[in-house]
Amino acid sequence: MNPQPTELGDFPKASQPLGWQILKWLLYGIVALLVVATSVCGIRYFISGQELQAEIAKIRAAGRPMTFAEWQKTFPSVAEANDAAPFYKAAFTLYQPSVWSDKVADMLDRLQPTTTTQPATSPAPSDAEIKEALAANAAVLEQIDLGSSRPQCACDFDLSQSAMGVMLPDLAAWRALAKLMQIRTIWLARHGHVSEAVNSLVSSFRLLRVLDRHPALVASLVKSAGEDLFVRALPEVLEAGSLSDRELEAIESVLAGADPTVAMDRVWIGEQVCTLEMRRQTSGEEQGHPRHDKSQWGPRIVDLMARPAYRWMIAGWLRASNQCLEASRKSWPEAFDVVQKNASSGLKELEFFSYDKAFGLFGRTAGNVRSAQVAVMAERYRLAKGQLPVSLQELRDLVGHDLPADPFTGKDLIYKVQGKGFMVYSVGEDKVDDGGPVQSPRKDWGLAVRWGP
Repeated sequence: MNPQPTELGDFPKASQPLGWQILKWLLYGIVALLVVATSVCGIRYFISGQELQAEIAKIRAAGRPMTFAEWQKTFPSVAEANDAAPFYKAAFTLYQPSVWSDKVADMLDRLQPTTTTQPATSPAPSDAEIKEALAANAAVLEQIDLGSSRPQCACDFDLSQSAMGVMLPDLAAWRALAKLMQIRTIWLARHGHVSEAVNSLVSSFRLLRVLDRHPALVASLVKSAGEDLFVRALPEVLEAGSLSDRELEAIESVLAGADPTVAMDRVWIGEQVCTLEMRRQTSGEEQGHPRHDKSQWGPRIVDLMARPAYRWMIAGWLRASNQCLEASRKSWPEAFDVVQKNASSGLKELEFFSYDKAFGLFGRTAGNVRSAQVAVMAERYRLAKGQLPVSLQELRDLVGHDLPADPFTGKDLIYKVQGKGFMVYSVGEDKVDDGGPVQSPRKDWGLAVRWGP
């Protein structure tokens, strides 16, 4: 029986199937989610853009370089006759990392274990092994030594495309070259070739100049690791025999330029340049992508949704590096303490980008380098007085000026006479004397020198 209207034009509505009702509300929900997502993305896009522009404005207002070209202009020109760069590049070209990198790393691990409290797990390399490695790389080592004789190094990298792209593939090879130099220095010292060992050590430190003009933080960290490596060879050189004043002065000269806490602000200025160039090079608009090409709509929608997060990341990167830049202009240990406090309580980007850890690594290297400086002074005292200084105060009285301080405490480094030798070290990030650099796991940073058992 057909339904009858109760009033004119008033007919009962036919009920829709349940499936259609579910589909309808599902479509309504999707549309609502798209509207909300679009609104949120738009707001995030605007806010992230404002934050990024604010950070860029700070850099521009400070007059700091913002491009690779501007960064390179901050360095002085170097006369060709004074430039070590061609020799270092020649050494790098001659070196065969695929053949020697793993061999050299294994050889050094067996030649000089990380700590003296743990015996080497493999036998030390034989003289034949070391001679083979040194002979096979004689031309490489010769070029490095020739570069060492030049007073400056203007090793400019081709940064037109990417700071990381031109550097990362080469970092392992540079580190392997540093380890080869370390092996030569130790081998010469252990065989009593004192002058040659000193020259090798000095040449090793000077090799690290190749990284001075690269703006990326990773280059500074690799240089810092190389400095740590070469400080470990100093005890071997001091124990090899009596050094002349000229040789001690040469070591003091390279150590004076190895402390990474000096002029560290350039590290963070360079890191900001890399960040800004990365943003510029990955920007869709700056790469000329068409804004209204229908074939690009899909990728551009994804790009627009991801870009707020990318902008926030870049802004955070700049904000964190700016905090590090401001801290680096303070004296240590205040600079280290400020960064650690910001990382633990305020600026989480420091932890995200591991900038706080970078400060710790630079501090460790400074502890090693400053300990090495004191060790050379102690050697001068021993040669002049016939015995080691009993305390740092005695050493201070001889040299007539303040000694390098522990970068983590601002106080004197720890100095301990032990039999015919001594230890000098920094207490490290925990600011606690954990027994010296020979303990494992290592928490103190410095070196131990021994003449005889």
